[in-house]
Amino acid sequence: VASPYGWKASAALVVNVVLMALIDRVLLLRQSQNTPYVTGQLSKVFGMMLGVPAAAISAICAWWGYQSQYLPLCCVLIAPLCHGVVYGVAQATLARWATKRRMAPRAEDYQTAYTQLVAQRNPWTYCNTNPVF
Repeated sequence: VASPYGWKASAALVVNVVLMALIDRVLLLRQSQNTPYVTGQLSKVFGMMLGVPAAAISAICAWWGYQSQYLPLCCVLIAPLCHGVVYGVAQATLARWATKRRMAPRAEDYQTAYTQLVAQRNPWTYCNTNPVF
């Protein structure tokens, strides 16, 4: 049986998608500079930060399960905690695995590598490039 308030949930989702698209297009792509952030530590932090909204989504799903009388109320608290533990373990395992499979560092120094890039008409460096572009 559909709820008479289903249109409100759909409208909220549409507003959320539009807001995300605007933030992505306007703020992140047009108002930012080409800057690389390729350190392993920063990657780990962003990976862990992604667990927070994902845990919130699991709590919302559990809340709706409680509202539909399929789940007990304790699942609303247990779901994000379990998700956080599983997500954290997965992130730590993947980070550990990734450090074992790194490439060997190059033998040349920065100036030699930069000179080679400029010769290839590619002046972007580690300090002035966002790998997304």
